[in-house]
Amino acid sequence: MVMAREDRLKDMEPFWEGYRSHFAALGINLGSMLKRDLWALPQWEAASSAQHPFASCCAHEKLDEHVPYDLMSRSLLRRMAYAQDTRRRDLVIKLTDKGSMEYNIYRRLAQSNTLYDSREFAGVLSPTAVLDSPYQFAFIVMPMWGIKVRPQEFETLREVMTFIRHTLSGLAYLHHHRIAHRDIDKTNIMVNWYCTRSETDACAERLREHCRSPSVAYALFDFDLSIQLPPETPLDSCRRPAEEALQGKQLLQPGDVYQGERHYNPFAFDVACLGRLYLAWFKVQMTVASVSLMFADGPCRTA
Repeated sequence: MVMAREDRLKDMEPFWEGYRSHFAALGINLGSMLKRDLWALPQWEAASSAQHPFASCCAHEKLDEHVPYDLMSRSLLRRMAYAQDTRRRDLVIKLTDKGSMEYNIYRRLAQSNTLYDSREFAGVLSPTAVLDSPYQFAFIVMPMWGIKVRPQEFETLREVMTFIRHTLSGLAYLHHHRIAHRDIDKTNIMVNWYCTRSETDACAERLREHCRSPSVAYALFDFDLSIQLPPETPLDSCRRPAEEALQGKQLLQPGDVYQGERHYNPFAFDVACLGRLYLAWFKVQMTVASVSLMFADGPCRTA
């Protein structure tokens, strides 16, 4: 394993400090760890806007020194670091094992020019670099995006359709390259806007404004449970052991995988999970009163 101990974030501090100079030579400035076992971003102000695939950072009138950035769970913090490049663009650096499926998928994504083209955004958060170490692990460098996706606050059909179009495009892109995500969940969808401070009403309003703007983008990410199969693998008849379907978050998983089948289709499984997410967030609620208004001008004919 990359890390021998995962009980405390501070256990990883010597590891990251040992690579600080190496990252600095590449133009990457690591953040620092606080006594509260949280990462603090570098102290200079982040760029308020940057070109795709980088996201927009929430503007703040006052910058506090050593502000912790805690959007990720502590289990993720143990194998992630926060940094900035020389253009003041915030980054996330993730550890992964060389030769793992996740490593191979990130290398494949890093080679795709489509993922870096804002005009043809594919709906997948791509790494900006995959940095190999002399050992059995590598660093995945990614642009920092936000995880506070709140479709329940969408106010227009355009916002809903933009979210659906981007996430469907992301899944289609992955499946085209025979990558089955296998952990579709609201926590694995990001938006190209983030806030590094404790959220205020003003921050929440800035996020809503961004979601209403043409520049908003949503992307699938997190491939630690994903698999990439050979390019000739048929999407409609692919079969994998059914127990693999139980590895991810279970809230959106279709009930089919709990019915005793020995095999399942991971690509169809992805589609079902994404569809259940849409159903949970965008289901139209029609009251009796609203239905009666539809027929207020006359009787209803059924034949």
